[in-house]
Amino acid sequence: MTEKAKKLGNEFVEHKFLRQIGDSAYRLATPKDIEKGDYLVSHFGLTKREYFAGLAMQGFLSNSSFKETDVVCSDMAIQFSDALLEELSKTE
Repeated sequence: MTEKAKKLGNEFVEHKFLRQIGDSAYRLATPKDIEKGDYLVSHFGLTKREYFAGLAMQGFLSNSSFKETDVVCSDMAIQFSDALLEELSKTE
């Protein structure tokens, strides 16, 4: 996998912008907070690579004629995810 595809795959699917409002209290940043740069960026959830692999695995498992083991299914899902990221990195 190229470095560009790896970088793309390690991006998070969703970014959350938080603003600190106390010693250990946070809230979602408003557009005004973001405009002023008064926020922290926190990453929650899956990377694009994990998300794409999960979608591929879901597709495999929804097919009742798919009879591969869990290890084979996981490996195939990762291969499909990496192939998609490779192609997407060519268009950016």
